[in-house]
Amino acid sequence: MAMVAAAKKTDRIVNWPQPRNTKEVRQFCGLVRYIAHFLPQITEHTHVLMELTTKECNSNFLLWNKAHQSAFEAIKKAVIGRDCLTTIDHSLMPDMKVFVTTDASDFQLGAVLSFGKTWDTAWPVAFNSMTFKGAELNYPVHEKEMLAVVCTLKKWRSDLLGSQFFMFTDHRTLENFDSQKDLSRRQARWMEHLSQFDITIHYIRGEDNTVADTLSQLPDDPCEKEPEDVDVADSPV
Repeated sequence: MAMVAAAKKTDRIVNWPQPRNTKEVRQFCGLVRYIAHFLPQITEHTHVLMELTTKECNSNFLLWNKAHQSAFEAIKKAVIGRDCLTTIDHSLMPDMKVFVTTDASDFQLGAVLSFGKTWDTAWPVAFNSMTFKGAELNYPVHEKEMLAVVCTLKKWRSDLLGSQFFMFTDHRTLENFDSQKDLSRRQARWMEHLSQFDITIHYIRGEDNTVADTLSQLPDDPCEKEPEDVDVADSPV
């Protein structure tokens, strides 16, 4: 069971599809830059992919070869390995803290669960991305960002419920979500869901939200929405 739980925390990384163009290589390198803080040796693989981020390469992406694929797989293996991932140890709190970072693109959410003394030094515990479905694709930007928060809380409920933690988002209005008036019925349900958690929401700049942003841009996410995520958000009212 423990192995299954660990696999679910990293399945979005394991199933990351091979980049098809320069943009997708750059997106993957956003994850690499984050991991390099914890695993400096990973940079030995990074330079192999960086040659694919030039404008010249974008016009001829057939350059992807065995060396690139080997570096790509080595980086993914490092990201999900025991040298990178940590676990939440409640006995170390409150000196150590739990952090959740989320982001939403037009079609997908990305999130990182981490544990450490500060947000910028905390080690990753789990990664997640989820493709928006149906009516969710038509939500305004601020509701997609809130949906990313709610779905993430539902995904990692067993890790977060009963503990104080800090949520980071690059959408500033979410800091004041609990004080908004005239909520729609959907927003009110989201508010009720948030009330179960001891959560403090903080704003961060978009350029600092590298990993969650990268996960929210994951191309052709092969993982379908999981059962526990279904019906978190209802149709627009």
